[in-house]
Amino acid sequence: MPEEKLAKATPSGIVPADMDDLVEIMNENMGEDGIDPSDLTQVRVPTGGATNWTIATLDGDASERAVEGVIVAWKTIRAYWKSPYGSGGTNAPPDCKSDDGRIGTGDPGGECKSCPYAQFGSEIRPDNAPARGQACKLRRLLFVLREGHPFPVVVVAPATSVKELKSYFFALSSEKRLRFWQAVTRLTLVSDKNADNIKYSKIVPEFIGPVPPADISALDNYRRAFLPVVESVSYGHISDDESAQAEGSDQPF
Repeated sequence: MPEEKLAKATPSGIVPADMDDLVEIMNENMGEDGIDPSDLTQVRVPTGGATNWTIATLDGDASERAVEGVIVAWKTIRAYWKSPYGSGGTNAPPDCKSDDGRIGTGDPGGECKSCPYAQFGSEIRPDNAPARGQACKLRRLLFVLREGHPFPVVVVAPATSVKELKSYFFALSSEKRLRFWQAVTRLTLVSDKNADNIKYSKIVPEFIGPVPPADISALDNYRRAFLPVVESVSYGHISDDESAQAEGSDQPF
């Protein structure tokens, strides 16, 4: 993580103004290892239609109705195991993975969009019964910088929430003429049911307002300095508790 570059971002509000002190503290605490993607706090969609987020802190887990801040970066990743997810095979590295959601490496590898394992209905449950989801697991990662926090949390969005996120990003472009990192976004959860009447939780993004003009330059510097961390993220960095979101609830989008 290029901590020294972050010190150049001295904003008026959203990005912490004490970046010089933060860099010094991080250098002492982390040493030459710097910041690894897995060091960032990960926030996952809960199980069973729950509508509160759980965010890990040094003082214990905090239950929050919303995750609000600026999405400074996002990334789509995929992973596929030949053994059905949940049958024990997922303790091993995936047979195929994609760090950009477009091209997979491994077996079978190739273009994700046309891969049969990326299609809905390709999932096989641990009992070998067919399911509605994708055999190749898709996750969209949102790096959300919250006010008062020096580093973003990573919201791990499953395939069930991708449609809403894509629609929101499109609306930012078509209606607000804003880049995603120029908007303050609130992420809440709603309970829904799939065709099998199984409850699951779904992300609902909401536009709160534009980033203040005074913060744009500093925020742009911050996110550009942070991009190398985002680019290095792979499925292996994500603590993905599959039991927290039933893949049978995945719906085509």
